[in-house]
Amino acid sequence: MKKPEAASNLIDYIDTQIMAGIYPPGTKLPSLRRLARKFRISYSTALRGIDYLEQQGKLRKSPQSGVFVLSPIGLAAHHPEGDRCIAVITPQGDWFNEDMPGIFHSALTSIKNQVLSYNYSLLIMPLPPRGIPPEALERINRLCSGVILMKEFDEEMTELPLTVPAVAILTENDYNGKLSIVGIDPFNAAYQALGYFRERGISRLHLVIFDAPVYRNRAMLLENLWCEDGRKIVGRSLFRRGDRPRLERVEKNCGYFFTSDNLLYSCEENFRQTTGKSLIATCPVLAVDGKSLVMPWNMRMPTIAVDWKRIGRLAFAECLARIENTLHSPRRIYLPGTLVNRQELPRSVPKKTLPVAETPPRPTTETSQ
Repeated sequence: MKKPEAASNLIDYIDTQIMAGIYPPGTKLPSLRRLARKFRISYSTALRGIDYLEQQGKLRKSPQSGVFVLSPIGLAAHHPEGDRCIAVITPQGDWFNEDMPGIFHSALTSIKNQVLSYNYSLLIMPLPPRGIPPEALERINRLCSGVILMKEFDEEMTELPLTVPAVAILTENDYNGKLSIVGIDPFNAAYQALGYFRERGISRLHLVIFDAPVYRNRAMLLENLWCEDGRKIVGRSLFRRGDRPRLERVEKNCGYFFTSDNLLYSCEENFRQTTGKSLIATCPVLAVDGKSLVMPWNMRMPTIAVDWKRIGRLAFAECLARIENTLHSPRRIYLPGTLVNRQELPRSVPKKTLPVAETPPRPTTETSQ
């Protein structure tokens, strides 16, 4: 059975939930109608997605009872052996719950496909973002050839205690050149944001920032360009993990730049609850990273988006290149973002021409600071 493209987001999400152990064998999935609503697809499309995963041996439909998870097939996800293993550290807890699947299922699906095609095993480790526990660190250094970090682990990690090649997504700190970084180009995003607000006649800007290095860097780069252009920063809102981001008052003639789609989504929801109005319709806003294109949210928003599946492919390619060539130096590989307005329907983000190899093991071009 060919993979039904209309159900690809649902398929990838369930597949990575199984891989990460969030849906262990025996887990009953949410109802088909709920899954269809979540991913904004029809019931019949959702059913085709479930049928595809059932044919792969990952799910089992039980009449009158529901859909249940079977053991993953073809992946050494929990018991990797030998020296051809790559670890992927994913977010734990709410970042993977069924109401907020996050962007990581897109990147992780690409990584999984590459790992299997290169005959590596995969060790998926859902961990909290505040550092890597000693037991997990020992397991990675002992069992794995390389590791891909998929979260803002530099938010609190002051050192990188890994002895194997490491690549990170959504990270700014490269730990003195020890860590390769793959992500959206923050310089390109800052220039696009400046142009976006300039075209709308905005001279005053409020920055809404999540307190982690990658997001603070996005805000800093735009602030520098903004001030060099003779414009004024009128406010900054900094939110930390566990906060409930909100903007209760906004100015119509002021622009609001959000360093993450998550921040804009949360502020929009809270603004509606507080005022009964839409923040997005009240003032010019712009976010970065394109989560709104791959997450089952009930709104679209202006965003500078990146193709997260391509991010996953490049992260694996960089990890493999460093595993197979010890002289391959860690580097930053940035993809330019694509400005997508909220009126556009969700679809795959158009790729811009970028001379970066997407077929492992030789990614050859980077944009570095």
